[in-house]
Amino acid sequence: MGGDLAANLLDAGLVTPRQLESARSQGLHGSRLARALTDQGLDENALAGFFISKGFGPLLDRADLDRAQTFTTEKLPSETARELFAVPVRASAAGVIVAMADPTDQSAIRVLEETFTTGVLPTVARVSELAQALERIYPESSRWTSGAPPSDTLELSRPRKITQAVPLVRPKERAIAEPAESPAETESQSSESAAPAWPSVPVSEPAQVPATPKPSYPVFDPGPHLATIERAVDRDAVIEATCQAVAAGGRAACFIAIRKKVFRGWYGSGSGVTRDGIRSLWIPVDKACSLRDALEMQAPYSGTFGQTAADQLLRAALGGEGQLLNIVPVSVAGKTIGLLCASDWRSSSEVLTTVADAAGEALARIIKARKA
Repeated sequence: MGGDLAANLLDAGLVTPRQLESARSQGLHGSRLARALTDQGLDENALAGFFISKGFGPLLDRADLDRAQTFTTEKLPSETARELFAVPVRASAAGVIVAMADPTDQSAIRVLEETFTTGVLPTVARVSELAQALERIYPESSRWTSGAPPSDTLELSRPRKITQAVPLVRPKERAIAEPAESPAETESQSSESAAPAWPSVPVSEPAQVPATPKPSYPVFDPGPHLATIERAVDRDAVIEATCQAVAAGGRAACFIAIRKKVFRGWYGSGSGVTRDGIRSLWIPVDKACSLRDALEMQAPYSGTFGQTAADQLLRAALGGEGQLLNIVPVSVAGKTIGLLCASDWRSSSEVLTTVADAAGEALARIIKARKA
Protein backbone atom coordinates (compact mmCIF):
# COMPACT_ATOMS: atom_id res chain seq x y z
CA MET A 1 0.00 0.00 0.00
CA GLY A 2 1.29 3.44 -0.95
CA GLY A 3 2.37 5.96 1.65
CA ASP A 4 -0.42 8.52 0.99
CA LEU A 5 -3.08 7.34 3.42
CA ALA A 6 -5.57 10.05 2.44
CA ALA A 7 -5.34 9.12 -1.25
CA ASN A 8 -5.74 5.42 -0.45
CA LEU A 9 -8.84 6.16 1.64
CA LEU A 10 -10.22 8.27 -1.21
CA ASP A 11 -9.67 5.42 -3.68
CA ALA A 12 -11.51 3.10 -1.26
CA GLY A 13 -14.46 5.49 -1.15
CA LEU A 14 -14.10 6.17 2.59
CA VAL A 15 -13.39 9.92 2.39
CA THR A 16 -14.51 12.73 0.10
CA PRO A 17 -12.22 14.90 -2.04
CA ARG A 18 -13.00 17.81 0.30
CA GLN A 19 -11.86 15.83 3.33
CA LEU A 20 -8.72 14.84 1.43
CA GLU A 21 -7.97 18.44 0.51
CA SER A 22 -8.52 19.60 4.10
CA ALA A 23 -6.19 16.94 5.52
CA ARG A 24 -3.44 17.70 3.02
CA SER A 25 -3.70 21.45 3.66
CA GLN A 26 -2.94 20.79 7.35
CA GLY A 27 0.10 18.70 6.51
CA LEU A 28 -1.12 15.78 8.61
CA HIS A 29 -0.08 12.16 8.24
CA GLY A 30 -0.21 8.90 10.14
CA SER A 31 -2.37 8.66 13.24
CA ARG A 32 -2.83 12.44 13.35
CA LEU A 33 -4.38 12.22 9.89
CA ALA A 34 -6.54 9.24 10.92
CA ARG A 35 -7.91 11.11 13.92
CA ALA A 36 -8.51 14.29 11.93
CA LEU A 37 -10.48 12.34 9.33
CA THR A 38 -12.65 10.68 11.98
CA ASP A 39 -13.32 14.14 13.42
CA GLN A 40 -14.51 15.13 9.93
CA GLY A 41 -16.96 12.23 9.77
CA LEU A 42 -14.98 9.16 8.68
CA ASP A 43 -16.47 6.17 10.51
CA GLU A 44 -13.81 4.65 12.76
CA ASN A 45 -15.12 1.12 12.17
CA ALA A 46 -14.80 1.61 8.41
CA LEU A 47 -11.28 2.98 8.91
CA ALA A 48 -10.33 -0.04 11.04
CA GLY A 49 -11.84 -2.39 8.47
CA PHE A 50 -9.76 -0.73 5.74
CA PHE A 51 -6.51 -1.47 7.61
CA ILE A 52 -7.65 -5.01 8.44
CA SER A 53 -8.19 -5.64 4.72
CA LYS A 54 -4.56 -4.59 4.17
CA GLY A 55 -3.26 -7.18 6.66
CA PHE A 56 -3.03 -5.13 9.87
CA GLY A 57 -5.58 -7.13 11.88
CA PRO A 58 -7.18 -8.52 13.80
CA LEU A 59 -8.76 -5.48 15.40
CA LEU A 60 -7.48 -4.73 18.90
CA ASP A 61 -10.61 -3.78 20.82
CA ARG A 62 -11.17 -2.17 24.21
CA ALA A 63 -10.69 -5.45 26.07
CA ASP A 64 -7.30 -5.99 24.41
CA LEU A 65 -6.19 -2.47 25.30
CA ASP A 66 -7.36 -2.92 28.89
CA ARG A 67 -5.08 -5.97 29.15
CA ALA A 68 -1.99 -4.13 27.90
CA GLN A 69 1.04 -5.48 29.77
CA THR A 70 2.59 -2.97 32.16
CA PHE A 71 6.16 -3.94 31.34
CA THR A 72 5.53 -3.11 27.67
CA THR A 73 3.72 0.18 28.22
CA GLU A 74 6.42 1.36 30.64
CA LYS A 75 9.10 0.98 27.96
CA LEU A 76 7.42 3.62 25.79
CA PRO A 77 7.65 7.16 27.24
CA SER A 78 4.27 8.79 27.75
CA GLU A 79 5.12 11.78 25.51
CA THR A 80 6.11 9.43 22.70
CA ALA A 81 2.98 7.32 23.12
CA ARG A 82 0.79 10.42 22.89
CA GLU A 83 2.75 11.82 19.94
CA LEU A 84 2.48 8.58 17.98
CA PHE A 85 -1.04 7.84 19.26
CA ALA A 86 0.06 4.25 19.93
CA VAL A 87 -0.26 1.77 22.80
CA PRO A 88 2.10 -1.24 23.14
CA VAL A 89 -0.13 -4.16 24.13
CA ARG A 90 1.97 -7.25 24.66
CA ALA A 91 5.13 -9.09 23.69
CA SER A 92 5.02 -11.93 21.20
CA ALA A 93 7.60 -14.21 19.62
CA ALA A 94 7.59 -11.98 16.53
CA GLY A 95 7.81 -8.67 18.36
CA VAL A 96 5.77 -6.26 20.46
CA ILE A 97 2.16 -5.91 19.29
CA VAL A 98 1.34 -2.19 19.18
CA ALA A 99 -2.17 -0.76 18.77
CA MET A 100 -2.23 2.13 16.30
CA ALA A 101 -4.84 4.24 14.55
CA ASP A 102 -2.66 4.06 11.41
CA PRO A 103 -0.50 0.91 11.43
CA THR A 104 1.04 1.98 8.10
CA ASP A 105 2.65 5.09 9.61
CA GLN A 106 6.30 4.44 8.77
CA SER A 107 7.60 7.37 10.84
CA ALA A 108 5.88 6.04 13.96
CA ILE A 109 7.01 2.48 13.27
CA ARG A 110 10.63 3.64 13.06
CA VAL A 111 10.42 5.25 16.50
CA LEU A 112 8.73 2.18 17.96
CA GLU A 113 11.40 -0.12 16.51
CA GLU A 114 14.08 1.99 18.14
CA THR A 115 12.28 1.61 21.49
CA PHE A 116 11.43 -2.09 21.20
CA THR A 117 14.54 -3.69 19.77
CA THR A 118 12.82 -7.10 19.60
CA GLY A 119 10.66 -5.83 16.73
CA VAL A 120 7.19 -4.33 16.33
CA LEU A 121 3.91 -5.67 14.94
CA PRO A 122 1.68 -2.67 14.14
CA THR A 123 -1.99 -3.58 14.57
CA VAL A 124 -5.10 -1.48 14.08
CA ALA A 125 -7.40 -0.22 16.86
CA ARG A 126 -10.32 2.22 16.90
CA VAL A 127 -9.40 5.88 17.31
CA SER A 128 -11.80 6.47 20.21
CA GLU A 129 -10.66 3.39 22.13
CA LEU A 130 -7.01 4.30 21.62
CA ALA A 131 -7.67 7.74 23.04
CA GLN A 132 -9.33 6.22 26.10
CA ALA A 133 -6.46 3.75 26.59
CA LEU A 134 -3.87 6.53 26.38
CA GLU A 135 -5.69 8.52 29.05
CA ARG A 136 -5.83 5.47 31.31
CA ILE A 137 -2.30 4.11 30.78
CA TYR A 138 -0.57 7.49 30.59
CA PRO A 139 -2.78 9.53 32.97
CA GLU A 140 -0.56 12.60 32.96
CA SER A 141 -1.48 13.18 29.31
CA SER A 142 -3.84 15.91 28.27
CA ARG A 143 -6.36 15.50 25.50
CA TRP A 144 -4.47 14.47 22.33
CA THR A 145 -5.10 16.92 19.54
CA SER A 146 -4.14 16.99 15.92
CA GLY A 147 -1.49 19.50 14.92
CA ALA A 148 1.81 19.70 13.15
CA PRO A 149 3.21 16.37 11.98
CA PRO A 150 6.21 14.81 13.76
CA SER A 151 9.62 16.28 12.94
CA ASP A 152 11.72 15.08 10.03
CA THR A 153 13.87 13.04 12.41
CA LEU A 154 11.00 10.54 12.62
CA GLU A 155 10.94 9.86 8.90
CA LEU A 156 12.05 6.47 7.60
CA SER A 157 15.05 6.23 5.34
CA ARG A 158 13.38 3.29 3.62
CA PRO A 159 9.82 1.91 3.60
CA ARG A 160 8.93 -1.06 5.77
CA LYS A 161 7.37 -3.83 3.75
CA ILE A 162 4.48 -5.68 5.36
CA THR A 163 4.21 -9.14 3.83
CA GLN A 164 1.50 -10.79 5.88
CA ALA A 165 -1.28 -10.15 8.34
CA VAL A 166 -0.36 -9.55 11.95
CA PRO A 167 -0.93 -12.67 14.09
CA LEU A 168 -3.65 -12.80 16.70
CA VAL A 169 -3.05 -10.86 19.87
CA ARG A 170 -4.07 -13.77 22.02
CA PRO A 171 -1.70 -16.77 22.26
CA LYS A 172 -2.24 -19.24 19.47
CA GLU A 173 -3.17 -22.11 21.74
CA ARG A 174 -5.97 -20.16 23.40
CA ALA A 175 -9.46 -20.57 21.94
CA ILE A 176 -10.93 -17.36 20.61
CA ALA A 177 -13.94 -17.49 22.91
CA GLU A 178 -11.99 -18.56 26.01
CA PRO A 179 -12.84 -16.47 29.13
CA ALA A 180 -10.19 -14.03 30.33
CA GLU A 181 -8.11 -14.93 33.40
CA SER A 182 -9.84 -14.23 36.66
CA PRO A 183 -8.50 -11.49 38.97
CA ALA A 184 -7.51 -14.14 41.51
CA GLU A 185 -5.29 -15.94 39.00
CA THR A 186 -3.73 -12.66 37.81
CA GLU A 187 -2.88 -11.62 41.37
CA SER A 188 -1.43 -15.06 42.11
CA GLN A 189 0.90 -14.88 39.12
CA SER A 190 1.98 -11.26 39.69
CA SER A 191 2.85 -11.93 43.35
CA GLU A 192 5.48 -14.49 42.33
CA SER A 193 7.70 -11.82 40.79
CA ALA A 194 7.84 -8.07 41.36
CA ALA A 195 9.41 -7.51 37.91
CA PRO A 196 8.10 -9.91 35.21
CA ALA A 197 10.64 -11.24 32.72
CA TRP A 198 10.41 -10.68 28.96
CA PRO A 199 8.31 -12.67 28.24
CA SER A 200 6.71 -13.47 31.60
CA VAL A 201 7.66 -16.79 33.20
CA PRO A 202 4.70 -19.03 34.08
CA VAL A 203 4.18 -19.89 37.74
CA SER A 204 5.30 -23.44 38.51
CA GLU A 205 2.27 -24.27 40.64
CA PRO A 206 -0.61 -22.01 39.60
CA ALA A 207 -3.54 -21.62 41.90
CA GLN A 208 -6.59 -23.64 40.99
CA VAL A 209 -9.23 -21.22 39.79
CA PRO A 210 -12.73 -22.50 39.09
CA ALA A 211 -13.92 -22.12 35.52
CA THR A 212 -15.82 -18.95 34.79
CA PRO A 213 -19.52 -19.83 34.40
CA LYS A 214 -21.17 -18.92 31.11
CA PRO A 215 -23.28 -15.77 31.47
CA SER A 216 -27.01 -16.33 31.66
CA TYR A 217 -29.13 -14.36 29.23
CA PRO A 218 -32.87 -13.79 29.27
CA VAL A 219 -34.76 -16.04 26.90
CA PHE A 220 -35.15 -14.34 23.53
CA ASP A 221 -38.77 -14.20 22.40
CA PRO A 222 -38.94 -13.54 18.65
CA GLY A 223 -42.75 -13.27 18.64
CA PRO A 224 -43.12 -9.47 18.93
CA HIS A 225 -40.32 -8.92 16.42
CA LEU A 226 -41.87 -11.31 13.91
CA ALA A 227 -45.13 -9.36 14.19
CA THR A 228 -43.28 -6.12 13.46
CA ILE A 229 -41.63 -7.66 10.40
CA GLU A 230 -45.00 -8.89 9.16
CA ARG A 231 -46.54 -5.41 9.51
CA ALA A 232 -43.69 -3.66 7.63
CA VAL A 233 -44.97 -1.79 4.59
CA ASP A 234 -41.80 -1.41 2.52
CA ARG A 235 -38.44 -3.06 1.88
CA ASP A 236 -36.38 -0.85 4.17
CA ALA A 237 -38.83 -1.27 7.03
CA VAL A 238 -38.57 -5.06 6.68
CA ILE A 239 -34.78 -5.04 6.77
CA GLU A 240 -34.68 -2.58 9.68
CA ALA A 241 -37.13 -4.61 11.76
CA THR A 242 -35.26 -7.82 10.95
CA CYS A 243 -31.87 -6.46 12.04
CA GLN A 244 -33.33 -4.95 15.20
CA ALA A 245 -34.90 -8.31 16.03
CA VAL A 246 -31.59 -10.14 15.68
CA ALA A 247 -29.67 -7.45 17.58
CA ALA A 248 -32.13 -7.91 20.45
CA GLY A 249 -31.08 -11.57 20.60
CA GLY A 250 -27.32 -10.98 20.35
CA ARG A 251 -24.62 -8.33 20.27
CA ALA A 252 -25.22 -6.92 16.77
CA ALA A 253 -26.77 -7.74 13.41
CA CYS A 254 -26.65 -6.63 9.80
CA PHE A 255 -28.25 -7.43 6.46
CA ILE A 256 -25.90 -8.01 3.53
CA ALA A 257 -27.50 -7.55 0.13
CA ILE A 258 -26.18 -9.45 -2.89
CA ARG A 259 -25.93 -7.08 -5.85
CA LYS A 260 -24.04 -7.72 -9.08
CA LYS A 261 -21.75 -10.35 -7.55
CA VAL A 262 -20.93 -8.15 -4.56
CA PHE A 263 -21.83 -8.48 -0.87
CA ARG A 264 -23.00 -4.99 0.10
CA GLY A 265 -23.80 -3.83 3.62
CA TRP A 266 -27.38 -2.56 3.73
CA TYR A 267 -28.47 -2.01 7.33
CA GLY A 268 -27.21 -2.88 10.79
CA SER A 269 -28.22 -2.63 14.42
CA GLY A 270 -26.64 -3.30 17.81
CA SER A 271 -23.59 -2.49 19.91
CA GLY A 272 -20.94 -0.50 18.06
CA VAL A 273 -22.76 -0.64 14.70
CA THR A 274 -22.95 2.53 12.61
CA ARG A 275 -24.71 3.29 9.36
CA ASP A 276 -21.50 4.39 7.65
CA GLY A 277 -19.67 1.30 8.88
CA ILE A 278 -22.31 -0.99 7.38
CA ARG A 279 -22.69 0.94 4.12
CA SER A 280 -18.92 0.91 3.57
CA LEU A 281 -18.96 -2.91 3.56
CA TRP A 282 -18.30 -3.99 -0.04
CA ILE A 283 -16.95 -7.52 -0.65
CA PRO A 284 -16.85 -9.37 -4.01
CA VAL A 285 -18.73 -12.68 -3.77
CA ASP A 286 -15.68 -14.61 -4.99
CA LYS A 287 -13.55 -13.54 -2.00
CA ALA A 288 -12.86 -16.35 0.47
CA CYS A 289 -14.94 -15.63 3.58
CA SER A 290 -17.80 -16.90 5.71
CA LEU A 291 -20.31 -14.95 3.62
CA ARG A 292 -19.27 -16.83 0.49
CA ASP A 293 -19.42 -20.15 2.36
CA ALA A 294 -23.00 -19.50 3.52
CA LEU A 295 -24.06 -18.43 0.02
CA GLU A 296 -22.49 -21.44 -1.69
CA MET A 297 -23.88 -23.92 0.85
CA GLN A 298 -27.28 -22.23 0.87
CA ALA A 299 -27.39 -23.11 4.54
CA PRO A 300 -26.87 -21.32 7.87
CA TYR A 301 -23.31 -20.78 9.06
CA SER A 302 -22.42 -20.88 12.73
CA GLY A 303 -18.92 -20.50 14.17
CA THR A 304 -16.21 -17.96 14.95
CA PHE A 305 -15.30 -15.03 12.74
CA GLY A 306 -12.78 -16.12 10.12
CA GLN A 307 -9.32 -14.60 9.72
CA THR A 308 -9.58 -13.53 6.07
CA ALA A 309 -9.58 -9.81 5.31
CA ALA A 310 -13.24 -10.00 4.28
CA ASP A 311 -14.22 -11.72 7.54
CA GLN A 312 -12.43 -9.07 9.57
CA LEU A 313 -14.15 -6.32 7.59
CA LEU A 314 -17.48 -7.93 8.49
CA ARG A 315 -16.48 -8.18 12.16
CA ALA A 316 -15.45 -4.51 12.20
CA ALA A 317 -18.78 -3.48 10.62
CA LEU A 318 -20.58 -5.45 13.34
CA GLY A 319 -18.88 -3.44 16.05
CA GLY A 320 -15.57 -5.31 16.17
CA GLU A 321 -16.13 -6.94 19.57
CA GLY A 322 -18.04 -10.12 18.73
CA GLN A 323 -16.44 -13.56 18.85
CA LEU A 324 -19.15 -15.76 17.31
CA LEU A 325 -20.80 -15.36 13.92
CA ASN A 326 -24.10 -16.68 12.56
CA ILE A 327 -25.18 -16.21 8.95
CA VAL A 328 -28.53 -17.21 7.45
CA PRO A 329 -29.53 -16.76 3.78
CA VAL A 330 -32.64 -14.66 3.10
CA SER A 331 -34.57 -15.84 0.07
CA VAL A 332 -37.44 -14.47 -1.99
CA ALA A 333 -39.24 -16.82 -4.41
CA GLY A 334 -36.45 -19.36 -4.08
CA LYS A 335 -33.66 -16.86 -4.84
CA THR A 336 -31.15 -15.77 -2.20
CA ILE A 337 -31.21 -11.97 -2.17
CA GLY A 338 -29.13 -11.37 0.94
CA LEU A 339 -27.55 -12.72 4.11
CA LEU A 340 -28.65 -12.02 7.68
CA CYS A 341 -25.61 -11.86 9.99
CA ALA A 342 -25.58 -12.00 13.79
CA SER A 343 -22.67 -11.32 16.14
CA ASP A 344 -22.66 -13.31 19.41
CA TRP A 345 -26.16 -14.67 18.80
CA ARG A 346 -27.37 -16.24 22.05
CA SER A 347 -30.42 -18.17 20.88
CA SER A 348 -30.69 -21.19 18.60
CA SER A 349 -29.93 -21.31 14.88
CA GLU A 350 -33.54 -22.35 14.33
CA VAL A 351 -34.82 -19.10 15.84
CA LEU A 352 -32.46 -17.07 13.64
CA THR A 353 -33.65 -18.99 10.59
CA THR A 354 -37.25 -18.24 11.58
CA VAL A 355 -36.48 -14.52 11.63
CA ALA A 356 -34.73 -14.74 8.23
CA ASP A 357 -37.67 -16.65 6.75
CA ALA A 358 -40.08 -14.03 8.06
CA ALA A 359 -38.03 -11.33 6.37
CA GLY A 360 -38.07 -13.22 3.07
CA GLU A 361 -41.84 -13.71 3.26
CA ALA A 362 -42.41 -10.03 4.04
CA LEU A 363 -40.23 -8.94 1.12
CA ALA A 364 -42.05 -11.34 -1.20
CA ARG A 365 -45.39 -9.89 -0.05
CA ILE A 366 -44.24 -6.33 -0.77
CA ILE A 367 -42.91 -7.24 -4.22
CA LYS A 368 -46.18 -9.01 -5.08
CA ALA A 369 -48.20 -5.99 -3.93
CA ARG A 370 -46.15 -3.67 -6.15
CA LYS A 371 -46.77 -5.85 -9.19
CA ALA A 372 -50.49 -6.09 -8.54
